[in-house]
Amino acid sequence: VWGALIAYTGYLRVVSTEKGFDFYAHEPIFWLKIAFVGIFGAASFFNTTQVIKRSIARRNGNFEPMSEALANRMIQICNAEIVEIGVIPVT
Repeated sequence: VWGALIAYTGYLRVVSTEKGFDFYAHEPIFWLKIAFVGIFGAASFFNTTQVIKRSIARRNGNFEPMSEALANRMIQICNAEIVEIGVIPVT
């Protein structure tokens, strides 16, 4: 939900401000931010699918404890996302 809200407000900023899309289309920092948002979405996909798979397994009674390797991988992804959230506004 937050990702969609951020994308929508970014869209409004590009389209409805006095600078318009032409200003942003030729600005490399704008495209860098777009790339960071894409990386953020791709990185969160793994954690989201794991949470959904585990909740389905729990509902079906096939719940198994998370392995240490999987937990560490998910933590690393979350930490990278937290850093990226801080980097996107700076760029």
